[in-house]
Amino acid sequence: MATTSADYNADSEFITHDGDTYDEPITAGKVELSPFELTPIHKWPYPLDTYPKVPYAGRALLWDTFDQREVQILFCSIITGGPGITRPKRTLVYSTLSPPGIFIVEDYGAQDDPPQAAGAPYDPANIWPRYESDWLSIDLHDMDDVTQWAKYPLDYYAAHELVVELRAQELFRRQSTRHPCMPEYLGCYVGNGWVVELRFKRYPRNLHEAVESGQKLDVASIMSQLEDVVKRPPARAILIDYDTCFPDGAPLINKRGTRGFNEDDTWTHSSFTNDLHSLRCVATWLATHSHAQ
Repeated sequence: MATTSADYNADSEFITHDGDTYDEPITAGKVELSPFELTPIHKWPYPLDTYPKVPYAGRALLWDTFDQREVQILFCSIITGGPGITRPKRTLVYSTLSPPGIFIVEDYGAQDDPPQAAGAPYDPANIWPRYESDWLSIDLHDMDDVTQWAKYPLDYYAAHELVVELRAQELFRRQSTRHPCMPEYLGCYVGNGWVVELRFKRYPRNLHEAVESGQKLDVASIMSQLEDVVKRPPARAILIDYDTCFPDGAPLINKRGTRGFNEDDTWTHSSFTNDLHSLRCVATWLATHSHAQ
């Protein structure tokens, strides 16, 4: 989700594209695109990726309805069936330039349609945690998607899971040594004071990919090195995903493990017995799906 320096210029008044600013109406074909009363990007209070990049971003819409102007769709969740659902229902989170803000609405629109009703203000802290100064951060220029893997909010209420993972990684990195079966954490990327994503060293493949490729696996060795792994030479299992990592006995709030591995989603508190149950499930899955040595 990182915004590159080519996408914006903090010294200019409005969004740029390939280094060009616009502060007057733009003509695209026969359609005049007016910037309305745009919020200057250097005054935008949210992560820069949420700034409606009219007319360049694929999900940005030139729009002037419900006293809201210039929309960028951030999250869209559609429910297609269930009790009382006669047609697909959509939850939409979007940003606007005028007034500057993030809003949420429920309607019956299609995936990329603009809102069909006025959205209510939505607290961005539900999506991104506020950065704390003692957290390890990573600079934009040190980020790449070849050697690194990014973890970012996948839904409009995911800040809790992201900050749980972040605090776990902060705890682990302060230890005198890093366990060899734990991922290398590189820090969080911060945009305008919000934690936008977490960065980790990228490993060659995860457990599912290894099984699907037909690779012969030493199941006993993998199970001895823990569950939820990615493979790296020489066949070392790396433990990933700490967004439900709590002290023993702490309540589980939004996420309770992976369906099929968490006793039908019945867990309510963090427990070492939960981990042991999940390990047994992983062992069973490997025994039935992998080409074991």
